[in-house]
Amino acid sequence: MRGGHLAWEPEGCVVRAVLVTEKSCDETNENADTGEKAIERAVATLPTLKLHYPIEESLAPSTSDDGSDGGASGRGNQRESARRVVCRHLAEQCRRFPNLSLETFKTEGLDGRDAALAHLLYDVTVRRWVTLEYLLNLRLERPLRTADPRLAAVLLTGAAQLYFFDRIPTHAAIDEAVEFTKQWVQPRAAGMVNAVLRRVAEMREVGADGDVVKIDGWRASRNEVPLASGKSLKLVADLLPEDPIERMAVACGLTPWLLRRVAQLHGNMEKTRLFAYHTLSKPPVVLNVKHATSEVVAPEGCTLMPHSQPGHVVFDGPHEMLGQWLHKRKDVWAQDSAASKAIELCANLKPKLIADLCAGQGTKSRQLAAAFPTARLIVSDASPEAMGKLRKLFEGSDRVKVVDRRALLPTHAQSVDLAVLDVPCSNSAVLARRAEAALRCDGEQLERLATAQRQIIADTIPLLRPSGYVLYSTCSIDREENGRAVDWAIQWHKAKPLDSHTVWPAGLPGQASDVYMDGGFACLMQWSQR
Repeated sequence: MRGGHLAWEPEGCVVRAVLVTEKSCDETNENADTGEKAIERAVATLPTLKLHYPIEESLAPSTSDDGSDGGASGRGNQRESARRVVCRHLAEQCRRFPNLSLETFKTEGLDGRDAALAHLLYDVTVRRWVTLEYLLNLRLERPLRTADPRLAAVLLTGAAQLYFFDRIPTHAAIDEAVEFTKQWVQPRAAGMVNAVLRRVAEMREVGADGDVVKIDGWRASRNEVPLASGKSLKLVADLLPEDPIERMAVACGLTPWLLRRVAQLHGNMEKTRLFAYHTLSKPPVVLNVKHATSEVVAPEGCTLMPHSQPGHVVFDGPHEMLGQWLHKRKDVWAQDSAASKAIELCANLKPKLIADLCAGQGTKSRQLAAAFPTARLIVSDASPEAMGKLRKLFEGSDRVKVVDRRALLPTHAQSVDLAVLDVPCSNSAVLARRAEAALRCDGEQLERLATAQRQIIADTIPLLRPSGYVLYSTCSIDREENGRAVDWAIQWHKAKPLDSHTVWPAGLPGQASDVYMDGGFACLMQWSQR
């Protein structure tokens, strides 16, 4: 979690400044947006920037009271520092690609405004990495991945500004990239950077008014780059791949392997297109209020809107206020409706002892404690960092005990009525929240994950009482991680499936936040008498 800085976050056609603190709001809802007052305060301190080529509204700082745009031209040295931080981190990621480091992106030494720009530039570049790499390769003599990582980082961030930042003029993005190349890479590389970025910029279609042409929606044509706002940026020609799967993968920043899996699953290209398009959506902060013990009223200056799924609301307001409010309200927590559906499969059970063995941030643990108020819980996770957070979350609880994984079998063998396994997975059903996961999706990763998931199931069986239950869940839409894992448990461990569901991701760029849903899979199984 980032700490103590402003971060630009896209939402609809406005980017809001988020004050991010160390107070976690659980699982995948970390990227919350703040209100208009915070963005007005932040933008009011920025210098004037003349708008030349608006690109994507959803990723642009809003206009200040005097009609000027917050931008990069008036604070050259500090903006250069922000880009330096981004490029240094991206250069390391280029060396690791596609297995990007998940370490926190740090911006020490930058003030709030520059840290905000740095975070936005980094986040957008990672999310659209595949798209940017493809566009750059059209104008490079050799593939981007063969370049010096520092040079690749400069080109990626430069192209990201050209295509996905509404308030940065074309000449400013290119000139700054050229100057930075001279300082950080080598002077003789600056000419190449200038030529490549200018040619990449020329691939955008520009109207008579000088603005880059955008159209509503996304038809997956060869001359369209979809945007998070629900619009598409038009290219001057059919530049994207001819193959429809490769075209959709490039346009949305996914791997062709992943989309081919989706196409095989559905046998329907339109559903595959909608899946790809969904990954560009801006996920809202969804709160689970189903177990609230008193009226749920939004903090002052914030709003709560009913979600399309009962028992959930959409939060809009400053992130720091959300953290403070949730710290006081132990009966409300951030949780997408797709994730909460898994526990509902256990509604008719009456367990005395529940084990949440892949507890992560503890969100499902909290839901289990609320759904089964007379049960005792033991929670654990393989990650030492997660274990530390779980101990802090449940400190002082008389019903929830955090147990080291190595101590589970000696202390709880054949005593668990219900084991909950929210196993590590490809995250293919939550790519709108986990953009970096889309870069790792391939057959080798899937095989490794499937092996680990089956091992977790096998390791859990000795903890179960005779006829005990296991709730197996993933954030994946891949049958290898879902249905076939259940089939394996049936074949080799005599599991009896009782109920299951698959939730398909919902909500598209530009749509209302109350219809957004992550995806996922869950299956409740019972083990035979032994």
